[in-house]
Amino acid sequence: MMMQTRFMPNTWTAFRAIIQGSKGSAILGEGMREPRIFKGYHTDNSEVVWRAESPTNDSYQEEHNRLAKMIRQDLPSEDVEFCLKSCFTGIMGRMAMESGQAIDWDTAWNSTYELCPNLDDLAFDGPSYIMPDENGCYETCKPGITKRF
Repeated sequence: MMMQTRFMPNTWTAFRAIIQGSKGSAILGEGMREPRIFKGYHTDNSEVVWRAESPTNDSYQEEHNRLAKMIRQDLPSEDVEFCLKSCFTGIMGRMAMESGQAIDWDTAWNSTYELCPNLDDLAFDGPSYIMPDENGCYETCKPGITKRF
């Protein structure tokens, strides 16, 4: 999968994924005029097996419309599990990137590593939880060397 994001002034803004699998490919994401799934590779004009049929809209506005509707009509929101898994997938990605290791769900879930130790003790006018060394440099992760998880 190739992800592309760009949010720079005076440029085409996009958030999209180009996905290639053994049985087809897809071009999906915000900023895509025609999100679609193909039977083959997406650049060879292969058969389109799915195309969005909904009109183009602002996904952020749609999300707010749905939230307002749930509040006004006292409807339940069942997004907690989806949000948890989405956030946790990002956390796993960070763990994999920092360590240079393949991190599976159980390893990440059972990790006792704290990204921000002593979070409850932090204050706006207090010191940072991470301080620079004697040269003014902050610790950085070194994939394949850093062992945290």
